[in-house]
Amino acid sequence: MLKRALLAAAVAAAFTFSGNLAFAEEAPKSEAGQKKEKSPEDKKKHIEKYDKDGDGVLNEQEKAAAKADREKAKAEKKNKKGDAE
Repeated sequence: MLKRALLAAAVAAAFTFSGNLAFAEEAPKSEAGQKKEKSPEDKKKHIEKYDKDGDGVLNEQEKAAAKADREKAKAEKKNKKGDAE
């Protein structure tokens, strides 16, 4: 009798848990560690900031400058995070 009660409880728990999984949502891409899509306004600001020759397209030097700024900001963020701990 005890075995049946335990089995029934285990089955009920399994159904309860699996029901919650059915309603789980997929994490947004930015939270899953993937690149976040920039809005058109953000893209325009990015180009305006780094497009030194004014042609509306980033050349290799301009892309390198943007990358260097991103890496610098990332390092500063990491340092701040390390200081807080």
